[in-house]
Amino acid sequence: MMTSEAFNFAVGEQDLALVTKEDFDACNTADPLLVFQQPGDYIFQSEGMYYLTCTFAGHCAKGQKIALYFAPSGGSPSPSPAAGQSQSQSADDAAAVKFVSKKEYGFKKLMPGTMKSL
Repeated sequence: MMTSEAFNFAVGEQDLALVTKEDFDACNTADPLLVFQQPGDYIFQSEGMYYLTCTFAGHCAKGQKIALYFAPSGGSPSPSPAAGQSQSQSADDAAAVKFVSKKEYGFKKLMPGTMKSL
């Protein structure tokens, strides 16, 4: 399963941060799993729930956040993870996101950023 989503935002005015469910719910961006400073296409390589927001002051609180769920291809959706499992699920999600930057002469694939240990 690979799904691509495009995120467009003004560099220096916004960013895209992958966070745990708990941090997403609380709009806590002090310790995100990954932060992308550039807009572009993001490839999600596995099914599951991804929690994304912006680390700039006040942006999350104003609603600038999104939870994305990618169902397994060809099957019925699995139940959402239990509350105790959500942090490890988010760590798995962080490892499954790649950034693909749109460049004038095609695509340039970048390795995923270093994931912070939980």
